[in-house]
Amino acid sequence: MPPRRINISPHGEDFNRVVRLEGQIHTAIDIIRFRDQYEGVTTDTEWTLARARECYFRFVQHLQDEFLETGIDLVGGARNLGSFVRMMQRQYFGRFPDEIRGLDHHWPKILWFQKLQSILEDEKLNIEQALAEGWRWFLDPEQYPSKYYNGGIDEFASFWIDLGADQQTKLLERFAIDGAILKGFPDAIKMYDITTASVKASEAEGLEQEFRGSYNDMNLDVIHPEVKTPTSPDESECSICRETFDKGEADHRAVETICGHVFGYSCLRDWFMKDQSCPMCREDFQFSKEHMPSPEELLESCDRALRWHDPPCDFQVPSRPHSFLDKLALVFIPANEIRLQLSRQDFDSVYQMRSEWINLRQLALYLARDRMQAVLEDNVQRFGETVELQVQAWARRMWIQFLKHSHPSFY
Repeated sequence: MPPRRINISPHGEDFNRVVRLEGQIHTAIDIIRFRDQYEGVTTDTEWTLARARECYFRFVQHLQDEFLETGIDLVGGARNLGSFVRMMQRQYFGRFPDEIRGLDHHWPKILWFQKLQSILEDEKLNIEQALAEGWRWFLDPEQYPSKYYNGGIDEFASFWIDLGADQQTKLLERFAIDGAILKGFPDAIKMYDITTASVKASEAEGLEQEFRGSYNDMNLDVIHPEVKTPTSPDESECSICRETFDKGEADHRAVETICGHVFGYSCLRDWFMKDQSCPMCREDFQFSKEHMPSPEELLESCDRALRWHDPPCDFQVPSRPHSFLDKLALVFIPANEIRLQLSRQDFDSVYQMRSEWINLRQLALYLARDRMQAVLEDNVQRFGETVELQVQAWARRMWIQFLKHSHPSFY
């Protein structure tokens, strides 16, 4: 079955639900993620809730992937209960073998996602209110995520309840997002004191997330299982390349894995890029503690990762009030107005826009790298210029993504 946005006419008001959920809600989540990407967490409470919030966002994505993208409209796809049951039997349960269909979690899951969809599509709520209400539904200890899903959500729900009403209200402000806040992103980021160690650490974490989230899953070679300086000086050559070790902090210096085997660091980094185990004894490091690279190590790793890629694309930013950031702020106007405007436009250059999205995604890696270099150099002017370009390029990419989910021409 095609996505529901193909089954609903873009010329009718029912399509507002598509604009609202597939377009506005998902774009707002990506905006919140971008805002949070470079903001470090400083307390255990913030860390726990950041993990819970990301899990919530994945559930919203699951609603999109498992139901809406397969043509199952849980709210508007059936006229009555009987037709709803028949729709689910045909389009949902029909995917599974008999032994899976009989499991008792299916109907609680379906009905939970149906309620989530109705919350997020409710235009009586603004985007912030809908995300906050969906969050409360996600953390209800009596509902599907806590009772049936094995992901620690019951622990998140208990943690949230224990916080108390005042702290909950304060933490719900993390869902605050609108056009004015969005347009203020560059100025807010430029206020960071990039000379402090805490900001440098947060910037390094944001850079790492940028590469981990790249469209081709580009990994940095310093993100690997923990290693240390060898406890014994007996080893003189690398067991991988059979070359002698370099001295001091050189790239081919001797490092020891948690199982006690010694290799040249550059050789072991390359090994870890394809296999998360010891080259000697094959001990599995998949769930072991990760190495914590310095910001300088991350920057060097970025350059190694990017050297085989094409140079970044040219990118020009229109002046305000017609910049890409101003354009993206349109996602916060009423869904009906968006639908009416988009229904009058034909996007003949869908292929070109998809190619542009890929080019902008690669540009994002170069800009994140340049932003990190400016931070390490304490270069405030370069940091501000890079941030301005980075936010505008990201906004253009988000706008293309919004159109992809809100306009039938992109299917």
